[in-house]
Amino acid sequence: LIVQFIFALSMASSVIAAEEDAYVFWKDPQIAQLEELTSKLIDSVQKMQSKISSIAISSISFGDKLPSSFRKVATARLQQSLTSQIKLKVSICEPCSQIRTDISGSFLKISRGIADDKYRREIAKELDVKGFLDIALFTSEEQLSISLNAYEAANGEIVYSKIITGN
Repeated sequence: LIVQFIFALSMASSVIAAEEDAYVFWKDPQIAQLEELTSKLIDSVQKMQSKISSIAISSISFGDKLPSSFRKVATARLQQSLTSQIKLKVSICEPCSQIRTDISGSFLKISRGIADDKYRREIAKELDVKGFLDIALFTSEEQLSISLNAYEAANGEIVYSKIITGN
């Protein structure tokens, strides 16, 4: 009888431990915070729809303290979460991160990202979007934060700005 009781007790503690592990989606605290912030991020992006109807993610930047392994996971997670939105068209601007060169006379001009108003409007037309979204992730005292800045393609005016902070 005692052996059965001990066996039942060990099985119950195993089930409880497995249930607790199910709640911990990621062991990495930064990625766990990112998962918590993703729902807030999606809510913020959906609120952006009243200001702009379609955007392209022009950049995702990271603070110096965030490791490259986190950057890769975070980039993929943010792009996946945002581009799957139904209410607001969100796409990824590949040309926004490319390096471009232009030779003018004897000068070589090198630029990256959206360098000027003309290029911004051309890329927006090519991607069929009304604006661009810059995202920055940074950490302070183990607290992850995400900064969003959306701006119109036509004039570069910021139409939405928000900082989302984790626990």
